[in-house]
Amino acid sequence: MASESEKTKIVTTFLKDSPPGEFNNVLKDCREVVGDDSIFQECLPVCLHDYNTEQLTVVMDGTNPVIISKYTEQSAQEFIDPVNKKVVTFDHLSKQITSSQPLSSGLPGNDSLRQALQKKLDNYAKEFYPKGAAIVMPKDNNTYTIIISAADLKVAQFSNGKWRSEWTISVGSKVTCEGRIRVQVHYFEDANIQMHTDTKKKVTCNGGSEDQIAQNVIKEIKNIEDTFHAELDKIFATLSDNCLKALRRQLPISRQKINWANWKGHKMMK
Repeated sequence: MASESEKTKIVTTFLKDSPPGEFNNVLKDCREVVGDDSIFQECLPVCLHDYNTEQLTVVMDGTNPVIISKYTEQSAQEFIDPVNKKVVTFDHLSKQITSSQPLSSGLPGNDSLRQALQKKLDNYAKEFYPKGAAIVMPKDNNTYTIIISAADLKVAQFSNGKWRSEWTISVGSKVTCEGRIRVQVHYFEDANIQMHTDTKKKVTCNGGSEDQIAQNVIKEIKNIEDTFHAELDKIFATLSDNCLKALRRQLPISRQKINWANWKGHKMMK
């Protein structure tokens, strides 16, 4: 029998790997299997925090979307909203913002460049990620992080999916964009199919004025993400003919094809 520490480790892994929008379902199942709530009292706060920040969870502060992430984190429950220059207090269990207040000090970096990047990013996200949120979080005068998080949760249709992309923008004589794109899809009607895609990209573009930098950066991000979308489309288009077909048994155990015109003549079960 597994020790308590081993059970905690297993439960933690399951919870942190929960598909988008399904943390509570996985938590419920784990509780039924383990039957020991003391394990969850120990690991749940850390699991919730790590899950919400890794998933780039989007929550609403009134009408303003806020992304919960390691880039915007001030403390375990406090996160910066760089667009509205606020600090929000976030309840990881209820996934609700409990309070918000203005930043006590300004954001780091060049705020006019941040605003230029945010303006171009807003236009891009509005067109391609209407169900998500996108922000620019400055680190210093030369470094900015662009975060895009969009989810399509359809639990009633047994399908959930999420797009996450993070881009570190380094500004110098040239502008370097280093990004990570993650896509996760879970289909669970009469099956349990998951797709995880995690890829890293890097591109360099020209500098110039703040508006030119913002325009060049978002253009490069769009080109890379468009290409990535197209690659995924190709995979899905050939999935049925290639991967899924390879998983199916080509012939029954008898090694003979079934004559469906005379199916009653076949013994279907023992």
